[in-house]
Amino acid sequence: MNNSKDPDPKILNCLVDKFKNGKFNEVLTNGEEILVDFPENVFVMNVLGLACFNMGNKTDAVTWLKQAYQKSPANIETASNLALILQSEKNYSEAIPIYETILKSKSDVPEILFNYAVALDQANFLVKAETTYKKIIDLRKDFGPAFYNIGLLTKKRGNLEQAISYLERAAELMSNNAEVLAALGSVLKENGDYEKAKENTLRAISIKKDARFYFNLATVFRDQGDLASAKEQYNLALHFNKNFPEAYNNLGEIFRDEGKSEEATDLFEKALSIDSSFGKARYNLGILFQEEGRFLEAADSFSKSKIDDWKARVCYCYYKGGYLKQFLSEFETTFELPHWSPLLASLSAHHSKSYDMPDPYKFCSEPLNYVRKQTIDTLAEPNSTFRTELINQLNELEIGSRKQGRLINGVQSAGNLLRRKEEIFRILAGHILVEIDNYIDGFDKDCEFLKSFPKTPSFQSSWFVKMQNQGHLTSHIHETGWLSGVVYLKIPDNQNNDDGKIQFGIDGDSYPSTSVDYPKKIIDIKEGDIVLFPSSVFHKTIPFKSNLERICIAFDISPPK
Repeated sequence: MNNSKDPDPKILNCLVDKFKNGKFNEVLTNGEEILVDFPENVFVMNVLGLACFNMGNKTDAVTWLKQAYQKSPANIETASNLALILQSEKNYSEAIPIYETILKSKSDVPEILFNYAVALDQANFLVKAETTYKKIIDLRKDFGPAFYNIGLLTKKRGNLEQAISYLERAAELMSNNAEVLAALGSVLKENGDYEKAKENTLRAISIKKDARFYFNLATVFRDQGDLASAKEQYNLALHFNKNFPEAYNNLGEIFRDEGKSEEATDLFEKALSIDSSFGKARYNLGILFQEEGRFLEAADSFSKSKIDDWKARVCYCYYKGGYLKQFLSEFETTFELPHWSPLLASLSAHHSKSYDMPDPYKFCSEPLNYVRKQTIDTLAEPNSTFRTELINQLNELEIGSRKQGRLINGVQSAGNLLRRKEEIFRILAGHILVEIDNYIDGFDKDCEFLKSFPKTPSFQSSWFVKMQNQGHLTSHIHETGWLSGVVYLKIPDNQNNDDGKIQFGIDGDSYPSTSVDYPKKIIDIKEGDIVLFPSSVFHKTIPFKSNLERICIAFDISPPK
C-alpha cells in the first residue's frame, strides 16, 4: 500500500482519458489496480462505478458508488451519481433520501433539484414533485425541462389549463423539441382546442417523423369527426411503425363505427398479434362478438381484456344470452365495487322487476323518477335566431357520420360536437351545463347517480341526429356515460298521438322479458326543450310521419374520476 494520500495526477488523468474514450474494460482493470495502493480514493471508486454503468452492469455500478458514498457522504458528485443510478433502477426509496441529503447543503442548485423532482414524480409523490418543479422555475425562469415536466405532471393531476400554460412556456424555451410540441398538442386536444392541437402536433412532425405524433394527430381528426383524415394519419403512424398496436386498434374502431365489421376484426386481431395482452383490442373484439349475438365469445373476450367496464359487459352478455345462473354469479362479484355502472344498473333494474325482487344496485334504483324535461329559453323562442344558426351550422359542417344500427332513416354525426372550436357549439354547451346544474339542484342526493355526480361535468361525447320520414331510434342505453341528454332543434308539426316523442323505460335491447308489465314514460317534446336522464335508462324515439327533418343534439356527461 502506498503511503501517499492520493495517486499521481498523471495516473488519474490516464484513467479519465480511457473513460472518455470508452475503454471501460481498461478503466476497470487500471482502477482496481490503483485501489490496491489507494483503497480510500473516492474519485477512483466514482470512475469505476460510472464505467460499470456505461457497460450496462448496474449492480457493480451501485456497489462501487455506495462504497464511495459511505467513505465520503459529503461528496456531492458521488452522492449525485449514486442517486441517479438508483433512480434509473426505480429504487426511489434509496435515491430520494440521498437527494434530500445533498439538498441540505445545495438547496438552490436547479440541476440537483430537477433530478430530485423527477425521482419524486416517478415515485408518484406528485404534490412534492410539483412543489419542487415550482422552486426550480422560481430559481431559473429559462429551465425548459422543468416547465415540460411540471406540465406533464399537472396534466396527470387533471389540471389541463395549468398544464397548457406550463407546456406553452416549455415550447417557447425548447421550440425545436418535438416531444414538447407533441405533448402540448396532446393536452390542447384533451382540452378541446383542436386547431391549436393540430398546429403544435404538425410542428412536432415537421421536426421529427414519429409514429406517435401521427397517431396523436389522428385522434384530433377523429374527435372532430373527420374520419377520412383520421384514417390517413393512423396509416402514416403505421408506415413509420408497423408494430403499433394502438394505431391498429383505433383504425379498427373507425371501421367498426362505419359498420365494416370484417375490416375492424382484422385490425383488432393484428393489434393482438403484436401484443397479446393489449386489453383494448380484446375488448373491442368483445363488442363485435356482442353485436353479432355471440355472447359467450364476447364474455370471454371482455373477461380477458380486464379493462374499463369489462365486468359489466360480461354480466350483459350472460343476461342477454339467457345464461341466468352465470349472470347472477358474475353480478354478485360487483357488489363490493362502487355502484357506478349504468349498464349494471339497467341489468339490475330489469332483472329485479322481472322476478319481483328488490333492486340491489344503488346507482339509480328508480330511474324513471330522474327523467326531466326543461327548456333552454333562447332556443325555444319563436323564430329563434340562435336555433336557426345552430341548424345552419350543422348543415354546413364537414363531419363524418357514424354507423348506428339502432337508427332507422337517419344519420348520426361522428366526433364530439360540443367540444368543437365553433363559437356557437361552445355557447350551446354553456347553456346545457346551466341546465345540468338546475337538474341536479332539483333532486335530493338519494342515490349514487346524484351523490357521486361529477363535480365538473364534461362532455364525454356529443353528436347530432337527423331523422327523416318514419325515422326512429330503437331502445338503448348509454352505458359509458353518467348523465345523458337531448336538445331538440327541429320537430315536425302535426304529429299524431305519440309520433316523434321520446319514450323511457327499464325494458329494452331485447332483454329476456317475463310477463311483467315494465314501467315506461313518454315525454312530449318541442323545439328548445332539453331532456336529461340517467345514462342507465332505456330510451327510444317513436317513429313519425313527415316530409320535414327532425334534428336534435344528444350528449353524454363523463362519469366521475
